[in-house]
Amino acid sequence: MKRLTPNQQSFVDRYVDNLAQTNKKNLSTLVKESGYNTSTDESAAAMASKLLNNPKIKRAIQDELSKQSMPANEVLFHIAKVARGDVKDSSLSDRLKALELLAKYHNLTNTTRISTWQDEAIESIKRGEISYNDFMFAFDDENLAQQLFRQAGVPIE
Repeated sequence: MKRLTPNQQSFVDRYVDNLAQTNKKNLSTLVKESGYNTSTDESAAAMASKLLNNPKIKRAIQDELSKQSMPANEVLFHIAKVARGDVKDSSLSDRLKALELLAKYHNLTNTTRISTWQDEAIESIKRGEISYNDFMFAFDDENLAQQLFRQAGVPIE
């Protein structure tokens, strides 16, 4: 396959780099920055469309993305390091998120849900076994009581 022109290669490089940016540039800007002599935004947009439909450009973009991507086993390795706390400065939140991702990957999230005491309290509230006053006497936490009664769909009397 014939090599890309310098302008085409510049466009490919800028396009791939732009994908990773938070503040993305529009395609017309990338065309202009790649050295194409376009006098209007419309002609730059037309050139961008032409470039992105060019099979050589498409292939070059895919090749560059492949080089920059990380294989699945490497992703899992790094996530596991965070989950184990082997990564310096990883917070508890980071570790829990990493564990959550690993659990999803290993399909551990489709298991039977473990109920908490709050789940059981909500069910007891629904059945009328716990009144608002009883809950307040036991826990003395108005916010928690309101939350649980609201989740149970039971009005507070």
